[in-house]
Amino acid sequence: MARYTFSVITRNPVNYLDYSGFTEDLNITLPEDTYFWGIDQSSSSTGFYLTNSKFAFHIIGEISPTEGTRHEFYSQLRNFFAVLLGKAKLRFFISEKVPQVQGKGYYSSTILKELKGVIGQWFETIPAIRDMPAEGFDDIVKSAWASQIIDKSKGKGRFHKKAAVVEDICDRFPELKIYKLRNRSKDFDAFEACGILHGYLLKNFQGVKGGTTSATSAAGGQLIAGDKSYKGNLYVFFTTVPENKQIKLDEIEGFLNISIMKHGCKHLNINTNYSLFSNYLMAASKFPITVTIVEDLQMKLTLQWQLGLEMNNDHIVAFIVRQGAIHGSDLPHLKRTFKYDQIR
Repeated sequence: MARYTFSVITRNPVNYLDYSGFTEDLNITLPEDTYFWGIDQSSSSTGFYLTNSKFAFHIIGEISPTEGTRHEFYSQLRNFFAVLLGKAKLRFFISEKVPQVQGKGYYSSTILKELKGVIGQWFETIPAIRDMPAEGFDDIVKSAWASQIIDKSKGKGRFHKKAAVVEDICDRFPELKIYKLRNRSKDFDAFEACGILHGYLLKNFQGVKGGTTSATSAAGGQLIAGDKSYKGNLYVFFTTVPENKQIKLDEIEGFLNISIMKHGCKHLNINTNYSLFSNYLMAASKFPITVTIVEDLQMKLTLQWQLGLEMNNDHIVAFIVRQGAIHGSDLPHLKRTFKYDQIR
């Protein structure tokens, strides 16, 4: 058996509703809405957090086994979320990436990987997960999400302290302080799930400021982000668009009279917190083809110098393409039409 505790906390006005019981007895289904979901997976206590695109409320809680094997607990987790989500829609389902661990901690890491695989199987049995956009199912390493949540002005040495994560989340969302007082968990799994989701949104989207702006309101505002794990060859094609032409990221192909959408193209904004080369690797690590517009002045000057372009205010469009992502005559056409750089 497994036991759940969670709270539904509205933000304006602030109201609290508390729920608890055994997972097999759950008879609560979320209202139809589009939800963002963060999960801190563990075989001992799994934290979860849901909100909507307007950050109008928090659903925050934990599920812990009371008896039985861990595999029975995995089944109880699945059944719990299947009932809770009901006919809800999901835009994001974000978990923490399991670290590679050797020696001490190896067993725990193995169990987390096992649970991560179980969660991946929920696509087949939970409609809300099955029907969500594929790119909404993602993970993020702890250092990446925590760097967005931890308040660095409070001093050093707080980065790996769970209590610091809780404190800084409560600074962003003061209404969660009551949940903290009512639920004195030493592991803070629910707050970690909250941090995973909001850290992911802050890192990957422009316009998301600690819950004050909808992530989906930044349509086209998703940033190039993530790890730099791609090891293969890639092409980066460049072209310019006169500065007096107003172009939208998702209309570039039509504007340039080329067709690469059929190969699976993703439109992302350049991430000015990283170098151009890091942007290329992060984009290629996630998507076969990424289109971006380079607007940052320093980056534009670098490309204008490297590519022999005229030093002016024209827009620079970059197509980041994994080797093998474009087939047929399209790749030779791009090579003939645009300046390009072949990396590795």
